[in-house]
Amino acid sequence: MGIEDPRITYAPELKKYVVVYTAYTRDGPGVVLALTEDFQNFERYGVIMPPEDKDRRFFPIKLTAFGL
Repeated sequence: MGIEDPRITYAPELKKYVVVYTAYTRDGPGVVLALTEDFQNFERYGVIMPPEDKDRRFFPIKLTAFGL
């Protein structure tokens, strides 16, 4: 039904861009994840966070200091 507010981060370990955005579906809004190398073709992973939480950010580096 629509998307808004994409956040794009390059992930060097994946050699891809990570795109997180708010998508609107018949169930309401949710945060969606997609990967791309060229912005022409996307690997879509669907909703990754519940509809009631639209806050999101993807960090381009591994946060080893926090055990992640």
